[in-house]
Amino acid sequence: MFYVDDLEGEFKRINELGIEITTEIESKPWGVKVFTFRDPDGHGVHFLEKL
Repeated sequence: MFYVDDLEGEFKRINELGIEITTEIESKPWGVKVFTFRDPDGHGVHFLEKL
């Protein structure tokens, strides 16, 4: 799980690299936006941005 300052920018960058995104950007009720992708070993990696 990694906090970033520009979630949309990171989403675009990861998507352009052809990495499998498993969840689109979502706003969560606990005050973050998040998306998830899979690393080369198949583990889920979460990028978050505070709202």
